Amino acid sequence: MTEDLRAWFEAELNAERPPPLGDVVGTAIRDGRRLRRKRRLTLLGSIAALIAVLGSGAVMLGDPLVTQREALSPQSVPPGTAAPIPALEARTLTIHSGTAGAVGSRTKATSAAMLHLLTQLLPPGRTSHLGIAPDDDLRVQLYVDDGRGSAMVRVAVAKNSPFGDESSRGGMATVLITHDPDNCLTALTVDAEWPDGTLVEVDVPTCLAGAEPSRAALTADQAVMLATDPRWGVTMDRQLVAEAAERFDRVPVAAE
Repeated sequence: MTEDLRAWFEAELNAERPPPLGDVVGTAIRDGRRLRRKRRLTLLGSIAALIAVLGSGAVMLGDPLVTQREALSPQSVPPGTAAPIPALEARTLTIHSGTAGAVGSRTKATSAAMLHLLTQLLPPGRTSHLGIAPDDDLRVQLYVDDGRGSAMVRVAVAKNSPFGDESSRGGMATVLITHDPDNCLTALTVDAEWPDGTLVEVDVPTCLAGAEPSRAALTADQAVMLATDPRWGVTMDRQLVAEAAERFDRVPVAAE
């Protein structure tokens, strides 16, 4: 009787055994990737037009040598990014970006403010080829040369509907890291998204306008830190916006 009972229990347990963990994780990653790719389409729009116009020979304004990266407050630096991030095809993670600490007087973001903040967050180097999108759409790009040659960085900011009832931005950013070795313009892309719908995308191409090969301006770690800085958004710090208006009063605008 005891052996029969044990056999019955084993049969019941085997019937309830979950699918292999690899299948569950793989399905979740694939589903998450599809959802986030859909969100990226709403963010980027016609950013490729920016590259095309800059490659047509438009004259760009240079920027003084960035001799030192401005110090970030502890709330601005996402913890736990010191270890190198593996070069995976795509990876999703959640990072405490310190966004909740980025409080203060904010106003409508501008392309100039985005360029101003971007130059503060980049490694030391000389910037050039600044470009913005038409109608002050929140998409910018520039080149940075740290002595090893010019490399491009592009940043786009947008805002979708909040997740559920999340009206506040919160301090946790969900980050998607994508490597695309077959496309030099999107060789590395980092998407950061907050509960209130704020989206920040950082592209790190391995080519310049016109598809001229180049080094990558940022590592994956650096791109994550840049994308998750709490000062990005469709609204930005009022003082930063004012400073940017003076510093970048004339920046080439890409045609549609």
